[in-house]
Amino acid sequence: MAEFIEEGQLGQFYRHRDSNSKRVDEGSLQRSKDWQAFDQREQYWGEKKADNQRSLGILIEGMHCAACIWLLRTALLRNKGVTEVQIDLASGFARILWSPESIKLSKIMGTMQMLGYEPHMMNADSGLDNLRKQRNKALIRLLVAGLGMMQVMTYAVGLYAGDFAGISADMRRFLEGISLLVATPVVFFSGQTFFIGAYRSLKLRKPGMDVPVALALLLAWSASIYNYLRGEGALYFDSVVMFVFLLLLARFVEFSLRRKTASLSNALARLLPEIAYRLDSAGTGSITAAVPIADLVAGDLIMIPKGQTIPVDGEVVAGKSQLDESFLSGESLPTEVAVGSEVLAGSINLGDPISIKATACGEATAISTLGRTLLEAQLHRPAVAEQADKIASWFVTAVLMVTISAWLVWRYIDPSKAFEIALATLVVTCPCALSLATPATLAAASKRLMKAGLVIVKANAIEVLANIQRVVFDKTGTLTRGQIQLEDIQSLRADWSSAEISKLATALERKSEHPLASAFAGLDDAGYQPEKIKVYPGEGIEGHITGQVYRLGKLDFAQQLKSLQGTMAMAGQGIIIYLADKNGLIASLKLTDTTREEAKTVIGKLHQQSLQVSIVSGDSAAEVARVAGQLDITQWHARQLPAQKLELIRGYQQQGEAVLMVGDGINDAPVLAGANVSMAMNSATHLAKSSADFIVTINSLAVVPEALEIAKRCQRVIRQNLGFSLLYNLLAVPLAVSGVLSPWMAVIGMSLSSLVVVINASRLAR
Repeated sequence: MAEFIEEGQLGQFYRHRDSNSKRVDEGSLQRSKDWQAFDQREQYWGEKKADNQRSLGILIEGMHCAACIWLLRTALLRNKGVTEVQIDLASGFARILWSPESIKLSKIMGTMQMLGYEPHMMNADSGLDNLRKQRNKALIRLLVAGLGMMQVMTYAVGLYAGDFAGISADMRRFLEGISLLVATPVVFFSGQTFFIGAYRSLKLRKPGMDVPVALALLLAWSASIYNYLRGEGALYFDSVVMFVFLLLLARFVEFSLRRKTASLSNALARLLPEIAYRLDSAGTGSITAAVPIADLVAGDLIMIPKGQTIPVDGEVVAGKSQLDESFLSGESLPTEVAVGSEVLAGSINLGDPISIKATACGEATAISTLGRTLLEAQLHRPAVAEQADKIASWFVTAVLMVTISAWLVWRYIDPSKAFEIALATLVVTCPCALSLATPATLAAASKRLMKAGLVIVKANAIEVLANIQRVVFDKTGTLTRGQIQLEDIQSLRADWSSAEISKLATALERKSEHPLASAFAGLDDAGYQPEKIKVYPGEGIEGHITGQVYRLGKLDFAQQLKSLQGTMAMAGQGIIIYLADKNGLIASLKLTDTTREEAKTVIGKLHQQSLQVSIVSGDSAAEVARVAGQLDITQWHARQLPAQKLELIRGYQQQGEAVLMVGDGINDAPVLAGANVSMAMNSATHLAKSSADFIVTINSLAVVPEALEIAKRCQRVIRQNLGFSLLYNLLAVPLAVSGVLSPWMAVIGMSLSSLVVVINASRLAR
């Protein structure tokens, strides 16, 4: 990377970066060549633009600071055919304008990889680009409205001052005309979102909050034009632009709170590789070509090198290795696979290369199913939001009726004030705050939960979570760590101490890549240097230490060093391995899954919240009792099958208790789906995650009591916002109808009520 930067005269990068950059490994260099598979596939080049150029959206991994953006832009723009590069550091999104006639796509991607960054193709359905476009459009409308408001308010100050200090007719006419020119694009460009929303809601015969907003804008603007042309009467250009700006500001803040979809799209887009190594169908094992994963179909044979992510669901047909399946299966320890083993897209090959036969590709893979489940949940509206929309719809009808009534009454009392009072009534009673009260609060709560380490899968989960009475935990992988640790050593020979056995076993396991070796991480190996290491897959490890040969592993494997030796087993739960030399067995070592460090504190906090806590597990009574005793949980059930777990949950529900279930295994899927609300740990299986209402993204239970508190705060804030919105309208309507409030006062009151609701909701996100 350094040589590439210096040769390209990009040395200024080192003066501006604020973090260390990623080193370029040989794998990155190989992948930069593999991008050539995309050079002949036009469908991957991006959107067609003028002059045969393409606009390509990609995600770039590994950026740390502004210097990274400078380096990437400068290096890419020096390539002939690249005319524009836009990069957003926060999201990692980049937009590159390039010409296929002048440069190949592999050259662009290779340049980024030579600099130490990892580019990823955007998924067609990721929605990140669309979300970015929506945000940019909303920001442009807000900026136009803001600039227009500042200009019109400047002219309005001159007009108001002229009413007191005097102003010539020509100057007044000039300021009014300029206000008209500035306000018109604000109304019809920035305010177009209100007109479109009103049209759609009326078309569906469900009047929403955009109806009174659009009506107020049209009436105020039209009346102002009419009065300007006839040279008398009130002008409302300042009120109109202020109305548009403040409403758009409230909506932009609420939209920003809902941008959590982008992180999901980012994660899914970066998880799978863009390229796969397809083997020939003859079964010789030779690579036919590096191809985009979109070209793969069920039945293809694919080679997975060490360190590469598996691109499809499939079955191992050759080789033996270990996979990191933590993203989908939830297993924190590597999983051993051999011929016949099933593998999932998104798993990482940690060991030797393997060959697999694809059984599901693209949208049919388990990871794509999970992505669709989460994205569909984003679109689903919770019951509390639906109820708020219904109230707003009824309220809109009431607002229009009150406005018409006020206009008719004042037509008899004082016709000159009828329009102004009707306009003020229409504006001040717009149910914007009422409609924003619930979605803004839920969006803020969702953002806060994500910061805490909890992703919402089902939209109504927050309101249910706020009302639970019982929390039920699975044991293994939930209350326990899901990581193997050395718990006990039993010496089988008097001349061997437990300390010496631990050091010897640790030295041997230092040379092993088996998942159980993690139990010895951090232990003292006394500086032993094993030699002549031999690993026997599925059996154990053999090595020479200080001239003696030792074996560590399964009982039969260890006993082979001395044919005549009685068996020995340790009592209780756990995995037992044995250490032996030529004289026979030396010791048995017990490896167990220990309780999470934070578990006891979490259970204590739940008890403080007056919640009942239970354990429902498939493990033995002795093991469940041990964990329950450590955590001060008095209600526990052991040896429970999935159907029995579900029956227990239903029993609690029949007693009138709302139940939160926290689990991670395949056998937890039915009970996760059957509980009132559920959480799947980050170590959960794909099936468990698909059945849950929340997914815990951190390796900790601490999020459980925190989530309960956030849900209760969310419920309180929703009630506050709804109460404030209704109270505001009840107080404002009499003032507007009686003529106390002028239109500009109504604009400020209504807009501020919306901002107060959004700002109050945003407190949850902090």
